[in-house]
Amino acid sequence: MDALIIFPVLLVTIIPAILGCFVLYFIIRFGVKHGMQAARAEEIRSRGVQGPR
Repeated sequence: MDALIIFPVLLVTIIPAILGCFVLYFIIRFGVKHGMQAARAEEIRSRGVQGPR
């Protein structure tokens, strides 16, 4: 009887937590990747305008 109560509680609490961690991980990882690409492109663009140093 206790297992029938504990198991749904674990499912409801642990699975969303794991999914949330994965979502955060992917958001941070892709956000950093796109941010790095944007920064690099901006750096190349500004350097191209100013000329190579």
